[in-house]
Amino acid sequence: MTRANEGGTRVRRDYGEGSIFYEESRARYVGLLSLPKKDGKAQPRRKFTGKTRQEVVRKLREAKRDLEDGRAVAKARDTLGDLLKEWQQRDYPLTRARTGNTKAGYDWALAHLMDERTGIAGVKLRELTADDIEGFLSGKIKPSGNGRPLGHRSIVQILRVLRTALQWGKRSGKVRANVADDVLVPEDGGRRPSKAFKPEEVTALLSAAADADQEAMQHSGSSGRATRLEAAWYVMALMGLRPGECFALRWSDIDEKSDGGILTVSGSLVRDQKTNTLKIGPTKTAKSRSRMDIPEPVLDALRAHRKWQMSTGIGTDLVFSNETGGLLDPSAVRRRFKKLCAKAGVGDAEKRHPHELRHSCATILEYIYGLPAPQVADVLRHTDVHTYLRVYRHSEIRPSVGGALGMAALAPVRELPGA
Repeated sequence: MTRANEGGTRVRRDYGEGSIFYEESRARYVGLLSLPKKDGKAQPRRKFTGKTRQEVVRKLREAKRDLEDGRAVAKARDTLGDLLKEWQQRDYPLTRARTGNTKAGYDWALAHLMDERTGIAGVKLRELTADDIEGFLSGKIKPSGNGRPLGHRSIVQILRVLRTALQWGKRSGKVRANVADDVLVPEDGGRRPSKAFKPEEVTALLSAAADADQEAMQHSGSSGRATRLEAAWYVMALMGLRPGECFALRWSDIDEKSDGGILTVSGSLVRDQKTNTLKIGPTKTAKSRSRMDIPEPVLDALRAHRKWQMSTGIGTDLVFSNETGGLLDPSAVRRRFKKLCAKAGVGDAEKRHPHELRHSCATILEYIYGLPAPQVADVLRHTDVHTYLRVYRHSEIRPSVGGALGMAALAPVRELPGA
């Protein structure tokens, strides 16, 4: 590339300089940017086009800044899909331990992003905006034709994966900014908000748990060996374990001899996506692995549960197992929990989920026991307090009375016998 100096002599244009001209056939202004040699070899010039000269000037200036900052200048034809593929091949396998359900969730989100019909992968990387992403997500919530709408959690998962990929692109110098950081998750009218049980509902659930277990065993056939789950509800409601963590517990994770008892969260029940079988996998995050003090009511419930389990002759190290000593199917647990909610007189019993006991634990810790939000987040083993504040805090069930009265109202839960 050459240009004229003051004397009219043609000289070679310096690297990083650009030229602009109008292309009649395309009715577009075109800008060309020279790049420095790579490994002693000349690189193809980068082309930028626009309807106006000012648009091309802006693109050239941005590309020049990228060169000055040591960033790679994206090719005009580079798309988001190109970046996603490279991220998947180079960084994706190395970033954290994406195994089991976590990796399956990332793969699922990438499939939506790369979908040729409804995806966003074809958008030019240099032209990608937050509006593009929000439009794509809105189309997933309210798809055209016979497409299946996605729920809020699915939308958040897709956006999380896209942000991670673009952040890698920013670190690698492939994009100037992570435009996904500016994206607001579109409203989802069909989203069922997360719920928490009121303190008196937790009391009612734990009070009804023993009778519910007895009924389940009576209806389990001639063996009468349906597993008891009373202690599991105690663990989740008063310690805040996730259902997957609770049903992955082994007796080796329970140390009754320590002062007050210690429970170690070391794994989580997951379903292998390839074989469709249950297994104990890693916890959701590294911080989820933790040693926790066991409250006295929970320890009493666990001791009673172990005594019952030994009387059945089920040979297993699992704290909570099925009739043959194997891992409990989450769907069976959910059915039992809905029946427990109905027996305890909890509203919308068919719509309640065991994970809501974790929400209830968080609410009780803050509004009944007065723990500051950072300490509640620590008990729940969140990586930061923001997850608790955004997802787990349920101010709508804040007791109208506080302090001592609030704790007195919860006292029956703490004093309930474990068997």
